[in-house]
Amino acid sequence: MDNIRSTKKKRASEEIKYTMKKILITGASGFVGSRIVAALQATYELITPSHAELDITSEEAAESFINRTQPDAILHLAALSNT
Repeated sequence: MDNIRSTKKKRASEEIKYTMKKILITGASGFVGSRIVAALQATYELITPSHAELDITSEEAAESFINRTQPDAILHLAALSNT
């Protein structure tokens, strides 16, 4: 029974890996973001905009950027620091 669960879990993981190709990562140059980028860059197409390319404080700008780039997933890791 454990072998069947393991096989199903592996197949689900592989399916996610192959269907999700493009990931938008905000805060990619930060502490956490840079490590996530390093871990995922060999497997996925990463979209890592700078603040100049994507103003996350503007709903309209964020929506427009997402519509243009069409990511399969979004990791929002941007944060205010030194405040």
